[in-house]
Order: sequence, then structure tokens, then C-alpha cells
Amino acid sequence: MQAKSYQSLALAIGIWSGIALADLVELKALLLVPILVLFRNRAVAPVLLASLTGASALLIHLASLESTELSKFVDSHVSIEGVISSDPSKTRPRVIGSRLTESRTTFLMRAETLTTNKFQSRIRLPIRVIVETEELLIPGQRIQLSGRLIDSKERKVAALFIAKEDSLKSISTPKSLKALEEIR
Repeated sequence: MQAKSYQSLALAIGIWSGIALADLVELKALLLVPILVLFRNRAVAPVLLASLTGASALLIHLASLESTELSKFVDSHVSIEGVISSDPSKTRPRVIGSRLTESRTTFLMRAETLTTNKFQSRIRLPIRVIVETEELLIPGQRIQLSGRLIDSKERKVAALFIAKEDSLKSISTPKSLKALEEIR
């Protein structure tokens, strides 16, 4: 029984190390490692194959984020509707030029609808949102925002969305989430 738990742990470590290696090494190089080790040491081969699986999963996810419907609308004004998926956090006020900016709220959001003047599309992509608001936002809350879509350097999101002031419109917040937020 204990040997199986070590095997499971080794496979899990293999998958996570593959995900970590996918950021550092190309997939072609990762393909060669399990094949070479398979001929030399059959005990390590499952772990290396698991790392290849983890790396492949991450690369598929990253490829889907880069080739999205959102890329057509970068640097344009759009309206996005979606669900907040992370805890909103406040940024510090910053100095830009000779003025001091207000503190902003940033969070991850699962965008579900993208609307422009002539076009409406159903999507399901993670985006980073930055908005100036004092309104209480909680994960799971459905909101609508309008603003500008920007290409993001952050790898886990498809785009960065800078919302206009006073464009935040709360569509729905489940009562259970409101009750949990009061407890927090």
C-alpha cells in the first residue's frame, strides 16, 4: 500500500515539474527526455511521461489564451460581462508625471460576453480587470464593465481590461455570497 502512495506522489510531482519546465524549456526538448530515459531506466520513465503530460497541458492552455477572440479587440473600447473569480485587491496610489493617481481595484474575471458597437460574442476567458471603485466586490458576483482592452504580459490571462470610471454595473450577487462576505 505504501509503495502505491509513493508512486502516486511521484506521478503528481512529475506532472507539476512538467508544468514548471514548460515555462523554461520548449516542448520539443521535453519530448526527447522521456524517450532517452525509457531506454536506460524503466523505473523513472512514468515520472518523466507524467512531466511531459503536465507540460503539454500547460502549453495547450497557454496556446488557447493567445489565440482568442479578444486579440481582435486589443486597444479598442468594449463592454464585457462576466463573473469575478478572485478576491479584489486595492492598489496603492501612484505618481504619474505631476499628478497622483487614485487607488484602484484589481481582480481576475471570467469574461463571458464581449460587446462592441457592431459585434457581440460569447467567450469564456480569464482577464485581469483594473477599475476605480469603492463598491464592494466579491468573488462569484456577475458584473458588467466598459473600458479598454489591452494586451497583457501576465501569462495566466487573455487580456488586461482597464475599466472606465463609473462603468461598473453589478448584475447579480447570490445571497449566499453576500452572507459569506459579511462573515469575512
